[in-house]
Amino acid sequence: MGRRIERGKKGIAAQYVTRSKAIRQLQVNIKDFRRLCILKGIFPRDPPKNPNKGRVSSYYHKKDVLHLSKEPLLNKFREHKIFVRKCQRLIKRKEYSDFNRLQAQKPTMVLDHLIRERYPTFVDALRDLDDPLTLMSLFTVLHSGTADTHTAERAALWLRLVREFNNYVVQAHALKKVFVSVKGYYFQAEVQNQKITWIVPHKFNQHKPKDVDFKVMMTFMDFYEVMAKFVNFKLYHDLGLVYPPAINLDREVAGLGLGSIVNRKVETAEEKQEMEEVINDAEEFARAAGQDFSAQAASNKPVFSGLKFFLGRETPQEVMEFVLASCGAEVVLENVSIPDAISDPSITHQIVDRPVIQSKQLPHREYVQPQWVFDSINMNALLPIEPYGPGKSLPPHLSPFVDDEEEGYVPQHKQILEKWASQDNATTMDKEMHADDEDAQNTANARQSQEQLEKLYVKELAEELGESVKEVETEKAPSKTEETKKDLAKLMMTRKTAYLYNKMQHGIKKRKDANAKLMQKRMQLENQ
Repeated sequence: MGRRIERGKKGIAAQYVTRSKAIRQLQVNIKDFRRLCILKGIFPRDPPKNPNKGRVSSYYHKKDVLHLSKEPLLNKFREHKIFVRKCQRLIKRKEYSDFNRLQAQKPTMVLDHLIRERYPTFVDALRDLDDPLTLMSLFTVLHSGTADTHTAERAALWLRLVREFNNYVVQAHALKKVFVSVKGYYFQAEVQNQKITWIVPHKFNQHKPKDVDFKVMMTFMDFYEVMAKFVNFKLYHDLGLVYPPAINLDREVAGLGLGSIVNRKVETAEEKQEMEEVINDAEEFARAAGQDFSAQAASNKPVFSGLKFFLGRETPQEVMEFVLASCGAEVVLENVSIPDAISDPSITHQIVDRPVIQSKQLPHREYVQPQWVFDSINMNALLPIEPYGPGKSLPPHLSPFVDDEEEGYVPQHKQILEKWASQDNATTMDKEMHADDEDAQNTANARQSQEQLEKLYVKELAEELGESVKEVETEKAPSKTEETKKDLAKLMMTRKTAYLYNKMQHGIKKRKDANAKLMQKRMQLENQ
């Protein structure tokens, strides 16, 4: 008989350890272990063929624990424990002078090496930028003191980092989609062919939830703060801008938001030569493709280029300024420090969120509600202004993140938006709106009667050929041999493959039923 191997010494079970065993190996408490795992990006794993499945326990890979044991932050954690112990002893002895002297020796942690370790390339950091932007935008709205390390100074730093990224999106015209929901504003920007989607909450009074551990959230914020600095520096460097950008204090005190950021170009001979080489290469590539470089650059103009907007105080000025400036518009805010801004004759559009008295409207200016801006960005075209006039009931605000063709149901208003976007002139009146509604209804009815038209075509073709309709339909219908082949293929499937196949069919059927219900509701509303 061979030597008996002890349980957990070989195979898959030997590659994983429980959380308690990992904590004993690293000689830290559970708080420091959790914090270290968050900073290093290590998470629990579910071992394959777990014999203890069902028990309340977390497992970690042995290689991950070995990786944590060599982390320099472990020594910083121990130094911080010793520092806290010394402070407590001095306070108990009431030696306040020594306590104040000891505060200057507080150990600090540097997380720069973690950024380089977790993100080998800059594209990897961009792919993971959704959560940092969302979380920093959330904590700037929450009142300071939500957690021990959530101070007003740190909240101001996070707000500055978010504004710096927004300023980059404005300079690069990278904003692609906007959606307003109950949670907040959804933004999607395309940076170096990477789609970054983040949420900015509404500026309401936020209540602190009791079921959230904000100490864990602040550990994430420690990492995201350092990560955002690295990303912003690289983005500004790619545009040839100085980082960090200068802030005009007078404009910031006036509440101008992004307008207080002063962008400065890096004026070095080497970078100027690099920019000229990039432009020359683009021109040569356009000529080789048989295109005009100037025409190609003009075709990529933002939606609101050449327009000037005035934002009223009742509108979300910070969000609207970011959205409009990202699409090439010039923005003027209604502010106490600039009382004569509203009478500027160069303003082409005014965003209002309340009914406007007709006598106060200027003849050379268009008055629209904020949704017109969002829908125009999502459709990448200037939509008609008439449906979005002040005081009017707005059309549905559709999410640009839903693929209607993949879902199998195209809303009626989406068809109207597509037709508006395809028109050359975006200044249509009520008559064209009614015509668009009728066209949308006709297209919906045409889609529903498509099967009937196909049957009628088959019938006429059969009459011309002198054949019976039944024979033609039987040719179109699947033969019995095909059905038997499908049944045999199902029988030959393994149990796992058959389970996945049935799940797929169930999902397809569920989606079709949901689309059928939507079509039925739509027909009922049209018949009313």
